[in-house]
Amino acid sequence: MDREHKGGSQWVMKPIKLGKSADSFISDSTDFCSKLKNITDPDQIITYDVVDVPIDDTLRLLRRRITETPLETSLSTESIIDLTAACISSTYFTWGDEYYQQIPDLPMGSPLSPILTEIYMTHFEQQALTTSPIQPICWYRKVDDTFVILKQDQDPTLLLQHLN
Repeated sequence: MDREHKGGSQWVMKPIKLGKSADSFISDSTDFCSKLKNITDPDQIITYDVVDVPIDDTLRLLRRRITETPLETSLSTESIIDLTAACISSTYFTWGDEYYQQIPDLPMGSPLSPILTEIYMTHFEQQALTTSPIQPICWYRKVDDTFVILKQDQDPTLLLQHLN
């Protein structure tokens, strides 16, 4: 099978080159180390991991991003949304002799999942951090895993409750 026909997600991914737009985005370990060099007095180091990325909200955000970003495709916005929805809702796996459909989260291993997670998490963290009673010293993220530093007098549980 050649590169152009590896699966439906290849056709959807090509026009969705929306980039990494969040300030918190970490591209790799070199980028992470570079950003940490500026932190001189780390107090509390915490990580938060997202458990579920809501598909309906993510597709709504994708639709908004597509309408705001010119894409190099003749596909309509609705076609891209429909193709994306089909790709992420058609994931099956086997366990023993049984077949299962992966629901309700984004499918593991799909090339679309990191892109869609980035779109959702960028929106989520912008809203969450601007309304948070606690302002972290730093907030860095790779896909859905965060690296956070809080001041010693800040309660990480309070931030977690706000995020939830």
